[in-house]
Amino acid sequence: MTGGEGYYGEAVMDKFDKSFKWDSGSVEMHPQNIDVAVIRLKDRMDLSKGAKRILVAKGGTEPQKEMQVFGWGKTEGNNQEEDPDTLQFAEISWQEPKTCRARDYEFCAYGSSSGTIRDSCVGDSGSGVECTSSNGEKYLCGVVSMGPGPPNCGTTPGKYVKIGYPSVSEFILSENRSFAVALNAQMVLVFLLSMIKTVF
Repeated sequence: MTGGEGYYGEAVMDKFDKSFKWDSGSVEMHPQNIDVAVIRLKDRMDLSKGAKRILVAKGGTEPQKEMQVFGWGKTEGNNQEEDPDTLQFAEISWQEPKTCRARDYEFCAYGSSSGTIRDSCVGDSGSGVECTSSNGEKYLCGVVSMGPGPPNCGTTPGKYVKIGYPSVSEFILSENRSFAVALNAQMVLVFLLSMIKTVF
């Protein structure tokens, strides 16, 4: 990766009115090759323009039974080959680890609505999975990793990285300490980039 540019604003394609950039030196990959990375942006994001901070699951936190996944990946039309014009989301449910051969730092999930299978698809990789705490706060509990490709997205559960897995949460925390990110005893605040369209 040599770098990239992202856009945000309205969750509608071609209506983004803010952008941000990064270069290859701004991307920190997980040292154990777990499918997660931290991107350091060159400029501050305008949090009044469709971007916001989100809590991140603390170490040891397991994903919930019911979650939401967001992204700009392929949709169900035309054998799952259509690109969406708006940000997509799906309600997904935790599944047994054996259903997607998840390792200890991953979890399996997919969902259904009115008999139609819902899950992430090609183009959603790196997007966030959102959980809700007992007091109603939203927090980042997973990241889309991999799963069946079109036209089979959703036929078996997709594979997601657990943000609360200790080495993942510690990695995110350590990468953000030098940027004066607000911390508390429970969680760390970072940017959720799943609501942003990126190009490489």
